[in-house]
Amino acid sequence: MKKGNLRTLLILGILLIIFVFSFKSQVDASENDEFYYQKVGLELSGKITSFEDLFYGHDYGVISVSIKDSNIKEYDERKNLKRFFGVIKNGQADLVFNSISKIKIGDSIVVKNRNYKIFRDSKLIIEKKLTMPPPELILTPFSEIKEIIKL
Repeated sequence: MKKGNLRTLLILGILLIIFVFSFKSQVDASENDEFYYQKVGLELSGKITSFEDLFYGHDYGVISVSIKDSNIKEYDERKNLKRFFGVIKNGQADLVFNSISKIKIGDSIVVKNRNYKIFRDSKLIIEKKLTMPPPELILTPFSEIKEIIKL
């Protein structure tokens, strides 16, 4: 086998291993996220007062919510967890959000565990599951998220 072909096979093999490892870690993260959201058991409703896109992209950002009703009065696990859904304090919530391009200030949000609904002018416009950006091998958006969250 030629030296150039062997080098190409080695590079392709390394890329394949990185791809498989990345895919497996994202599947594991999704399963862990489901358990995490169920364990927290957040039920919240309120109005979106501001939002900020993440440089990370993929339609993720942080929304600020003025809470109308919530079963959790305070939640801040930034120091204990590498990945978290947000922070709740003093009747406000800053939440990691996965459809940032579809919302507007003044929209209403209702969260029940991991499921959420967004209403605009009393009409349902989005119904999805909350997700967090996946853990990346090299870059993670959670350092950016920690900077955006003002609570």
